[in-house]
Amino acid sequence: MDAYEWSGRTVEYHRAQIRGHLGFRECSVADADKLTAWLAEHVACKERRPVSPPYPGALRPRNVPRAGVRHTGPSTGHRARPAG
Repeated sequence: MDAYEWSGRTVEYHRAQIRGHLGFRECSVADADKLTAWLAEHVACKERRPVSPPYPGALRPRNVPRAGVRHTGPSTGHRARPAG
C-alpha cells in the first residue's frame, strides 16, 4: 500500500469504481445538511457539557469581531458563512 498513489486521477477513478460496485454515490450538499441536522438532534445534544471560560471574553480572540462567523461544521466541507 505504500506504493499506491493516494491523490490524483487514479484514486478518484478507483473510488468511483468502488462506489459503483457497492451501490453508493458521492455525498451531496443536501446529504451533508441532513447528516448535520441528525447529528445535532441525536448526538450533539447528548454530548454538550457546560463550559465556563476563565473570564468574560476569554474564548474570543481579540482580532475576531463579536458578530463573527458561524460555521456549518468541519465535517460538512461547507465554507463558513456570515452570522445572521
